Amino acid sequence: MGEVWLLLISSIILIYTIFLCNFLSNKVGVNVKSIPGFNVNLEILRGLACFSVFLAHTTMYFGYLAPRYIVSTYTGSFGVNVFFMLTAYLFWGQVINKRIDFNSFYLKRFFRLVPIVITVVAVVTFIDFILNKDRVFNILQIIAIVKNFMFGFGGVNDVFSNDMYLRINTIWTLKWEWLFYLTLPILAIWPKKITLLIALFLSVLTFSDVTKLYSGESDAVFFLAFFLGAITLYFEGYLKRLPARFIALILILLSLGSMLILFSKGYEGTVHYKSLLCTLCAYFCFLFFLVYPMNLPVLILNSLQLLGKVSYSFYLWHLSINFYGIHILKKYFVKNEIEFFSSPFHFLFFGVCMISISLTISFYSFKYIEDYFLQKGHSSKV
Repeated sequence: MGEVWLLLISSIILIYTIFLCNFLSNKVGVNVKSIPGFNVNLEILRGLACFSVFLAHTTMYFGYLAPRYIVSTYTGSFGVNVFFMLTAYLFWGQVINKRIDFNSFYLKRFFRLVPIVITVVAVVTFIDFILNKDRVFNILQIIAIVKNFMFGFGGVNDVFSNDMYLRINTIWTLKWEWLFYLTLPILAIWPKKITLLIALFLSVLTFSDVTKLYSGESDAVFFLAFFLGAITLYFEGYLKRLPARFIALILILLSLGSMLILFSKGYEGTVHYKSLLCTLCAYFCFLFFLVYPMNLPVLILNSLQLLGKVSYSFYLWHLSINFYGIHILKKYFVKNEIEFFSSPFHFLFFGVCMISISLTISFYSFKYIEDYFLQKGHSSKV
């Protein structure tokens, strides 16, 4: 029953988020722009994927309300799978359509991804330092700080206090994103379906523990997400020629079916086939947004696009904000943790507060950090 409460309240938080995005757009000056060839559906999906990751990192604190941790486990995995599918679809599309210029590609990716990551990790590290009573540097702490700035390649390391992973662990996905970008020139030499199959096979063997494939504890499932996003380009034309409503209905049923299996089985230690099911659920949703036009009211359409637009900042900021929010709650307001974290109304209160703070910061950081460096990247020549 607790999981049902989480889903119902999450829907309320999403509705609140739609109005909040519209308000922040007017207040901060971040607007939706109409660009030729821009896929509105995929921008909306990006925003919803980020919202699902936010849900995972919010519901995980309410284990007393939903002790099976189904929502917190699979909403996060769903969102990350969608991110990887979108990345592969968009950039492999540039490769096969010969619209990618590797002379400027990496510089643009640098300006797009790096400045905001450095900002988030630096701010969290500084707060960690301020809250630390000793405030003394040693060589191990300096090494840990440097590794935290390595975009997931150095892992997530405690510096001045424990549980740094609860503040910046979202950077782990950046490692796999950069690995995809670094392999693009090699894959682009022969942009065929067989190339993607070979790349998937080699990636699984090279970067994952194949002995854990069945248990679902391997990262190989995320290589599958990249593969599915890229391979879609070879048959999306056929898919779009079919009746949109009919295909959309089938995809919705497949997504719901996968989701029902996940929710009925729960999360019990080793997940076996469940990681694969979550990836397939994400893929069916990805295909739905790809083939079915979103005829939504303007307010909802624009707000969800805005959520997608600031999703990278939102993705990076929300985890630490949730962490500090929980810390403040426990220190000043929560007398009985079991009572507080088993209440659906407290979950609603916490979710609304955290998304309000996270999105506000995200809109401002998008405007003054992300967008600024995006313009730098587009104007730079190699």
